[in-house]
Formats: sequence, C-alpha cells, structure tokens
Amino acid sequence: MSRFSLLAILLVSLAWAVPAPAASDADWQAMAQYEYGQDFKPLLAIDGETIEAMSTPERRGACAARLAALLTDPKTTLPAKQFICFKLQVLGTPAQVPVLAAMLDDAKTAEMALAALEQIPGDASLAVLRAGLAKYQGKPLVGAINSLASRKDAGSVAALGKLADGADAEVAAAALWSLGRIGGPEALDILAARVTKAGVPTPQGLAVACLRSADRLLAEGKTDAALAIFNQMNNPGNPPPIRLAALRGLLAAAGDKRAETILQWLSGDDAMKQQLAAQQLNTLTGEAATKRLLDELPKLAAPGKILVLGALAARREKAVLPAVVAAADSDDAALKRAAITCLATVGDATVLPLLVAEISGKDADVARESLVAISGDAVDQALLDALKQASEEQRAGLVDVLRRRRSTVAVPALLAEAGKEDAAAYGPAIAALRSLATPDDVPALIDLLLATAKGARRDEIEKTVLLVCGQTEDEAARVAPVLAVLEKADEPKRCALLPVLGRLGGKKALETIEPALASDRPAVRDAAVRALCNWPDASVAGRLLDLVKTTDSPAHRTWALRAYVRVITLKSDRPEAETLAMLQEAMKLAKDDAQRQLILDRASAVRTIETLRWVAPYLDDPAVNQAACRAVADLAHQRFLRNPNKAEFDVALKKVTEISKEPEVVARAKRYMMGL
Repeated sequence: MSRFSLLAILLVSLAWAVPAPAASDADWQAMAQYEYGQDFKPLLAIDGETIEAMSTPERRGACAARLAALLTDPKTTLPAKQFICFKLQVLGTPAQVPVLAAMLDDAKTAEMALAALEQIPGDASLAVLRAGLAKYQGKPLVGAINSLASRKDAGSVAALGKLADGADAEVAAAALWSLGRIGGPEALDILAARVTKAGVPTPQGLAVACLRSADRLLAEGKTDAALAIFNQMNNPGNPPPIRLAALRGLLAAAGDKRAETILQWLSGDDAMKQQLAAQQLNTLTGEAATKRLLDELPKLAAPGKILVLGALAARREKAVLPAVVAAADSDDAALKRAAITCLATVGDATVLPLLVAEISGKDADVARESLVAISGDAVDQALLDALKQASEEQRAGLVDVLRRRRSTVAVPALLAEAGKEDAAAYGPAIAALRSLATPDDVPALIDLLLATAKGARRDEIEKTVLLVCGQTEDEAARVAPVLAVLEKADEPKRCALLPVLGRLGGKKALETIEPALASDRPAVRDAAVRALCNWPDASVAGRLLDLVKTTDSPAHRTWALRAYVRVITLKSDRPEAETLAMLQEAMKLAKDDAQRQLILDRASAVRTIETLRWVAPYLDDPAVNQAACRAVADLAHQRFLRNPNKAEFDVALKKVTEISKEPEVVARAKRYMMGL
C-alpha cells in the first residue's frame, strides 16, 4: 500500500471522528506545504471544507479549482499533491482534467493523477485515459488500462485488443483483464478469437478474462452467451482452477435445472463435476428436493449414491433410511461401508440386526460407531436382547458398544459376561463395568469376586470393585458395601474380602482388619496381613514397621517390609530427610538382596543430595549394584539436583557407565555427564 493510500485512509477516518474546523488561508498555505509526519490539522480543515463544498455545484467547482491551482504551483509538496488528488477523486470536475493530465507525464505524480481522473465523470477524463493507451508504456500504461476497465469504457476495447497482443507481458495481462471486465460484444469477439488462436490449455490470463465476461453476462441476464463461455472454459484440457470456475458458472446459470444438473454430474464419471456437485448437495433442501434426490438415487453409480446418501444422512433426513438400509446390503464395498456409516445419524432400533451382523466383519469399526451413535429409547434394550443371541465373535463388540453408550441398564448382563472363563468374554465385560457400574452395584461385584477362582480374572474384578467404590468420596461410605458383606461372610469369603478392604483403606477398614491380624486362624491372619500391605497410603507405615520387627512369619515379614517401603516413598508432605531415614532403617531390617534392591530402587523418590551420598557406596556391592545404578540415574535425571552437585554426580555416573548391565541406564548416565 502506498503512503498516499495510507494517508487517504487516515484522513477519511479522522474526518468522521473529529469535527472539522473552518479552513483559513493559513490552513490552505499549510496544507500546500504539508510533509509526512506533520500535524494533520490543516489537512482536516481542508477536508471539512471539501465536504461542505459538495452541497452545491458552484461551491464544488470553486473548491476543486482552488485545489487544482495548487497542483500547478512548484512550491506544493508531493504529499500535499497526493492529498489534493485524493480530494479531487470526489470533488473533481471536467475543468480539472487538463491539470491532472499534465501530471501523468511525471512518474512521481502519475499514479495519484490517474486515480483522480478515473473518478471524474465525463468524456474529458475518458479522452485523457484513452490517449494514454497510445502515449504511455510500462506501469503508467497499466494504470491507464486499469482505470478504463474501472470505467467500463467500451470505446477503448479496440485499443485494448491490440495491447493484449503486445510484447510487454504485464501490459498484455492488464489489457486482457480489462477486456473481461468491460465486456460487451466487441470485447467478447476479441477474447473468443484469442481463445481459438491459443488452443488448449487456455492461458490463465485469457481464461480469467473470459470467465469474468461470462459472469457479467450472467448478471445481465444474458444466460445463453454466458453458458457458451463457461462451456468453452470447461474444456478438460484446461487447468483445474479454470475448469472449476467454469463449472461453478454453469451451475449458477442452470437456474431451475440446477438440481437436475447436480444429479447428472453425480452420475457421471467426471471427478471434478462429482466433487463440485457433492459440495452443492446441501443446497438442495426441503421435502421436494429430498424426494427428487431419492427418486434419482437408483440411477446413480455407486460414487454418486455415496455422496447423496451422505448428504441426506448428515441432514438427518429420516426419509432416506430405506435407501440407506438397501445400500448397506450392496455388493459394492465402498457403498456398503458408507451406508453403515450413515445409519449412525438416520438409523433407529429397527436397523440393529443389520449392524449387529456386521459387528464382527470387515466393516466392524463403522458398524460399532453407528451402534454407539444411534439414538432412541428402545436401542439399549434391543442391544441387550441382541447380546443374548450373539455369537462369541459379536459379543465383545456389543459389550464395547454398551460401554461407549454409557448404558447403565446393561450392568446385570455385563456381570454375567464377566463371570465367563474366556478372557475374550470377561475382559471387555470387566472394562465396561468399570465405566458403568455404580456404588449400588458393589454387592453384585463382590458376589462375582467371591465366585471367581484366584487368578487373572479375579484380580481384574478386584480392581473393578476398588474403582467403583472409589467413586464415593466419603471414606466410610466407600468401604460400607464391603463391610456389609464381611459381616455375614464365612471364613473363606472373609479371607477373600479382607485384602480388598485393605486396598480401600480408611479408619473403618483398619478397625476391621486389626482384630483379624491377631486371629488364631492362619488363613484369616494371612488375609489381614495382605490387607495391611495393600494399604493405599502411608497412614499404616508405623503398623507395617512393627509387623516387620515382631512377626515370626518370614512371609509376613517380607510382605510388610515391601509394603512399608512402598508407602513411605509415596508423595507426601513429610520432610525428605525423614523419609530417607526411614529407608535407611528399612535397609537395616532387610534380610536378603531382593529386599535391599527394592529399597534402592525406591530411593530415587527422595530427591536430595544426601540420597545420592547414601546410595553411591552400594555401587561397590555386586549383590545390589544394578539397583544402585538405576537409583543414581533416576536421581541425576533431576536437573535441579544434578546441576548444583555436578562433581559428586559425575563420580557416581562414571561408575554407573562402567558397571551397569542395562544399556539404557548407561546411555542415560552418559547424557547426564554431558549436561544433557
């Protein structure tokens, strides 16, 4: 954008924002001497006067003459001349044309003068612009051409036609563009002759000019002439952008045959026509248009059917459902898949058998998506009915659909599925229960847990019980369902439920577990110890440590020590020095290398330099040095700890690179030594 344009924009905005003062002779003199960056006050004053001058022809002429006189004054600055020419675009009359014409010979003022001449009506300004076609070259000539195009000057068409054949590419392009903008029989004849001479593909500048002419003809109601040009530009040999513009023009010219044209294009084999027609399908709305599309649907090839069905389904047109169901039975794989997808928006409970049949086939992914999306009160129950009759291959898919639909009515059926021995059946069902079951379902989940033999399935059910109980924030309410079953349970069931209770934690759970820890029944005592070792937080750390120190059972001692190390290294508000001291005490109580390795592996949770100093000597102990290597690498990962203590870390890391048997740990140690 030129400085003149910026100045003009600013002046227009200021003229409306600030009341203009009356212009004095001093303002006129200051305006004539204006330079960029100076105060706008005199310009605003003149701007206000020019607005007032538009009230009568006499005042307009006088003001325009005074402005034009300044254009001939050698003392008038270039910025002032830009301002004056801008005002003359609105205020100018044929009387100012000679002054402006003289400015066209100076490269510094040609552009501003041309902009003013373009806006001054009458034959005088046109004559100057036309004369410029033979007089100027380069950019001034391009400016004159563009101005004549803006004036829609049919009298310059012949000259523009000659310039379009000239050697100057920029001038020729401007001439072609102007011919297209001016239009008319003579311009069209010139353009048509050039199209014939150029052959295919039509040069872009020429094609744009022709398309512009066609658009103007269409706007003027000359549809046949416009269609002739659009059809000519739609030559398959033309570049895609030209063809696409031509096709858009053909659609615009189709009038009441527009729907028919869209359907014809959809049924053809021209990919570009199909693409454009598909984009226009959403414009064919209303019952009549929908009926027309459905009536024509059987005549379309598979690609066209896919586009029509997709468009109608996207609008949730229920009338399309029979056609979609028929297409879902098609031998054409793409059409079938598209139809199954459409059922997501237009389907109802009646299409469930169709989708269930596909849920284990090659279109299982889209069948599942449609089953998840279909709405209706009867859908969930229909899915449950289908689950009862489904094959093993279909059951997992249906369970996944019920989970994603958030179908809470499916919980009883899912509990039955989770009780099966086959992992392919119970796995999806348990996953669904974790999403759908509520605390009210915990008793049923516990029954399932107690009826399940020890193993992977029981472990997954136990996790599910914990997750569902965890939906309740209140500690007492969270354990209440498990406690209620425990009160009536026999010894085997108590032994199964105590570890679950321990995972939930809390005061009520501990009150139940404590007596069991003192039981004279070995199985009950084992279950109580496991419950304590399952605790989710460090609130039982002291109790675990007591158990390590006092129990006569090696197994209980091992379980308790491992649990103690786990809970004290969980995130907490405890000072890190205290946690490190607890780990050091645990190390003194460790009875074998496995326990010592565990303690070292958990040591990196305490991110202090004292931890490094404690761990580093274990690098020299072959029985536990691999765990020590991992701990050193994990501590070094913390830049806030490593950077201030680089010397100490480098010593330990160097030893890690020498003794670690784990390539990843060695690589990390080397990176940390390099400061990475």
